Amino acid sequence: MSQEDEDKGKGQLAAFAGATNASSTNAIDAVSATNQPITGPATVIVRAPALTQQALGKSAAEIIVGSSEYRDALIEDFRTLPTNDPGLVDRYFSAQNFPYLFAHSPSAHVDAWERILGILLTEDEQRYREMHKGTPFYFAGTASYLARDFEKALFYMDAALEEDLRLHKTNWSKVPSGRFVLLDSDSPEQFARPLVARTRALFEEVMARIRNDGGTGLSVDDLRSKVVYPAMNTTPGKRSAVTGLISFLLEFQSRITELALAGSETSTAEPFFLHLFKGAVLFETLLKTSTTGISIQRSRPRATIDHFLREPTIYSAFGFAAQPQGVGGDTLGDVFVSIKNDENAGLDYTQRAIRATWGIRNKVGHSMAWPSRPTRKEYSNVFYLIAGALSATIDALHP
Repeated sequence: MSQEDEDKGKGQLAAFAGATNASSTNAIDAVSATNQPITGPATVIVRAPALTQQALGKSAAEIIVGSSEYRDALIEDFRTLPTNDPGLVDRYFSAQNFPYLFAHSPSAHVDAWERILGILLTEDEQRYREMHKGTPFYFAGTASYLARDFEKALFYMDAALEEDLRLHKTNWSKVPSGRFVLLDSDSPEQFARPLVARTRALFEEVMARIRNDGGTGLSVDDLRSKVVYPAMNTTPGKRSAVTGLISFLLEFQSRITELALAGSETSTAEPFFLHLFKGAVLFETLLKTSTTGISIQRSRPRATIDHFLREPTIYSAFGFAAQPQGVGGDTLGDVFVSIKNDENAGLDYTQRAIRATWGIRNKVGHSMAWPSRPTRKEYSNVFYLIAGALSATIDALHP
């Protein structure tokens, strides 16, 4: 990505705080483009007003990108574009100017990239797979982040990194997608630098909280050396752990805001349960992808958290004299009570974190049909405990 390309999109990130709200540009899309009656002395069936209604709230760029004329031009370009020239392909995608055109509508920006990539894929899948798509994936990831769809943001950022790995190989850490997963906010040569800086600040805040509570907090350098570099260089199975950890941290503020603003104790808890469950599954993933965990799985492919934590080389790496015990209980409410009791009893922070994460994994992993959702305090406490279990596992088991 050239400096010129970086500059073209500055408008989107300059107003980051305001731009993070999802756009309402598609609010009128429910109006059906079907025949409608116009009544007077006589009733006339017309179609054009329904079509203009659909355009309300849309920018000219959205209308153009969605048109058949644009589709035809895109296919014509694609047929002649030399897909074996990644630099030229990058310049072609950058020439679309989507970061500038959709600066105030991140969701429309994502839609635009998905539309044109879908057209190209349908037209010629082989050429699509061959061409370098780092630029559209990177911008789609950035726009998804601004729209607060963090899973999609990390998915597309990793897809951009995959493209860049293929092209730049060992120099992947020097390209914008690599700098994103490394939380490298120092380099100015990246369009999403404000988002990288925000993500890094969040990571450091969470780790500082864990240390203050008595746990093991990672540094950014720890994250890079223990997880990111191995995932990119030697252990590709850890790629999902990298994106999962970052999106798990990023989603917390949205979930805690939702708890505060809407619903009651008996309202749906789906987003909160799934968020905590993601963290708990990530804990299990980090156990399994550790050197000891891989060895255990060779002899016991269906090993669970309990099997891993029984292993002396694992629990001793956490600093435990004996294997930790699960929290037990029949309900999710029992898990929250046990978490509080562990704190009141003064149990070691890392033991509390692992027990809490284990309990959430067992209860939420089998059902979301619990009679009440967690309070903001309970939810926040469990989030930081799970983050503490993740950081302790990375520190202890991933050299």
